[in-house]
Amino acid sequence: MKLLGMLPSWLLFCGFSCRSFAYEDLHLYLEGELSSLQAANHRKVDFGESHVEYHEKTVAGRINTRGQHCLKAERKCFGVSLSDELPDLGRHFNLASLSGDHGYINYVLGLKFMEKIGLNGLKHRYVHLHINGQSSGLYLLLDEPKNALITGKKAEFIGRRQHWPKKSKLVYSDPQASINGESYLKTFEMIVKASAKLHGQHKFLYLQQSMDFTSYIDWLATNSLLQNGDYDDELFFYVSKADAAQGHRYFRFMGWDYEDLFSKPHVINRIVHPFQIKKTMLHSLVQKIDYAIYRDSYLYSFFKERLRYLTNTVFNEAAVAAIFAELLDEISPFLHDEVLSSSRHDQAAQGVYTSGYITQLANSRYQQLMERSHYLANSH
Repeated sequence: MKLLGMLPSWLLFCGFSCRSFAYEDLHLYLEGELSSLQAANHRKVDFGESHVEYHEKTVAGRINTRGQHCLKAERKCFGVSLSDELPDLGRHFNLASLSGDHGYINYVLGLKFMEKIGLNGLKHRYVHLHINGQSSGLYLLLDEPKNALITGKKAEFIGRRQHWPKKSKLVYSDPQASINGESYLKTFEMIVKASAKLHGQHKFLYLQQSMDFTSYIDWLATNSLLQNGDYDDELFFYVSKADAAQGHRYFRFMGWDYEDLFSKPHVINRIVHPFQIKKTMLHSLVQKIDYAIYRDSYLYSFFKERLRYLTNTVFNEAAVAAIFAELLDEISPFLHDEVLSSSRHDQAAQGVYTSGYITQLANSRYQQLMERSHYLANSH
């Protein structure tokens, strides 16, 4: 499959990315009636002892529906915890139906760009999901975030930001840690609150000493470049065991859930900050720390400096083309009728996806992102 002449031709000499991605089936065998999935709107269902089959190996485990928006979708999302590891998948993972992801490409694009800036700890792969022997269409298999941070980042504390004006919530606290999770959570909230009383370089240095502030700024800039319409609550913050061992309550970050790329700022922005959101290079101002960055000339200058750095590196034409090319190599084995016919159930599809439509959509998003990158690189 080729992009319609819009990606640089030098990328096409070995297909797209010179990597090989294969079609893969994943089977869920759920206890109980399959119809309970459709009856499970607005509530979670735990299927108890069920089974997962992958590469001819079957493992027992617990499977439940999950996801605030997914619970209302016809194609549900699932959380999976297995009694034993499956090859390449581990024991804990999520299955995202992508029913709200236009063209099934946004989430993966977000993961790939976040990985380039060092803020993605989640492995992923597309799979064709079958539930009790019936095709359920294309799914994205992802590491479970809490488990990924505990095992991959050696986190002893994990918090998650929530939609404004709700306070952040505790996700995980290592029972062996000398500092409990609630104490870490209060420290993080105190840092944000205390920084509001500082200005300019003093605020910048305070935030740099308390958290990986440069990475946080890069996360904001990347969400702006990708025009993520819903990201203010899609952020985990954590303290690693290594930092804690040195006596530091130093917070690091990992984002997730990128279904809403290439969208307008969340409607809350247009209610709370209707004039400012039109002027800023940020794509959301609802969180206090983000609004403070916009209002503080020193911090906003730093944000613009990092944004322009990213437009020259991660978001330059060759780098962006390579990521889109790899995305299409990854999804192309699944772009046939047997898999895509289930998209008729997806709100974002408004019909049934075809291979040609998804390829054209990727072309369009590539052009849109390059235009956005050039615009922000030349804004003042």
